Amino acid sequence: MNSKKIFKILSWVVILSFVLSLINPAVFAKDFKDISNHWAKEIIDKWANTYNVANGYSDGSFKPSNAITRAEFAQLVSRVIGEALVRPEINFKDVKEKDWFYSAVKNLADYISGYPDGTFRPKNNITREEAACLLARVFAIDKSQSNVLSKFSDYNQVSSWQKSI
Repeated sequence: MNSKKIFKILSWVVILSFVLSLINPAVFAKDFKDISNHWAKEIIDKWANTYNVANGYSDGSFKPSNAITRAEFAQLVSRVIGEALVRPEINFKDVKEKDWFYSAVKNLADYISGYPDGTFRPKNNITREEAACLLARVFAIDKSQSNVLSKFSDYNQVSSWQKSI
């Protein structure tokens, strides 16, 4: 390539970069129609628009007061931590490659426990215990070095399987 051609290409790259920098990022912001008066609006906006880990639903809603399913929570956590370099196989009977949440469950396979019957139960609402357990595993929270659970008034209601993790 001659220097004239390289200069021309670089000029176009600079011009294009300048033009794109003028575009207001708010044009692309997710603006959920059902969070304007919700107490968590600020954090939902941040997770959706700054961190780009929360997408909401195809109808433009976020449904902030709804329970979250195990599949939705897996998707959210997977987006937070990013793609794993080595993806182990998953053996849940109810998670198939065609499922929208398959890659998230596979990405979290080292951290997710299913049920004794070999299922993940993606459509079940995730419990606070299950969510806390998954987050503790993902972020390597060592419960022996902290008294995190004992700070909650319902600590005595935590399942034994959760306390042992």
